[in-house]
Amino acid sequence: MKKILFMMAVLSVVAISAEVKEGVGKGYKGDIKLGVEVEGDKIVDIKVLECKESANIGGKALPKLIEQALVKQSADIDNVAGASRTSKGFKEALNNALGK
Repeated sequence: MKKILFMMAVLSVVAISAEVKEGVGKGYKGDIKLGVEVEGDKIVDIKVLECKESANIGGKALPKLIEQALVKQSADIDNVAGASRTSKGFKEALNNALGK
């Protein structure tokens, strides 16, 4: 019983420490809305909540942008070639979510 209570307490602390913030930026075909999960100063995950970008260009760029942002822990990332407006909108949304 003590182990179960301890595990529940640990899971509660983990759940409380993670926070999802939302940000919006202007892409090529409309708004890009992101959900950014942060723990303290660390970006843990980024999800695209809304996006009207084309699947062939913007849709292919977003996973690359997410990967770069997670590695650099910042919106200070390179644009994806051929998707400069999507890249700009992604960075704007990420900065808005992070309060920058």
